[in-house]
Amino acid sequence: MGACAGSLGAQKRHEVERGRRHPERREQDADFPAVTGDPGGSPATAALVAEITAELRQAYGVWFRRAAARGEVDDTLSPTLATSFIDTQMNTVLLQLGLGAEPSLVREQAELAFTALTRRAKR
Repeated sequence: MGACAGSLGAQKRHEVERGRRHPERREQDADFPAVTGDPGGSPATAALVAEITAELRQAYGVWFRRAAARGEVDDTLSPTLATSFIDTQMNTVLLQLGLGAEPSLVREQAELAFTALTRRAKR
């Protein structure tokens, strides 16, 4: 499920971003509402964001548990906390890249952030 959920989430994010970057296409994609950033957005948009978030967090949870079983991450972290952390870091990476940040710097920052998951596992 991990690869499928990630691919599905990426596809939906691409479609949402398409609507944001190309407002003229919003009417063409009436069945796929664009995310406007307005907290008062449509219920359909809120439902779509919740669905994508749930799919991605489920995939991140599977990823973390698999790594924990192999001793690759700190097993004292709760899977819920780790899943939320991974989701936050992945969104940060996507945001930075979308804003034009230097990819090598974003990668280094992400690697630094993810050491929080592995800190105690390297005993």
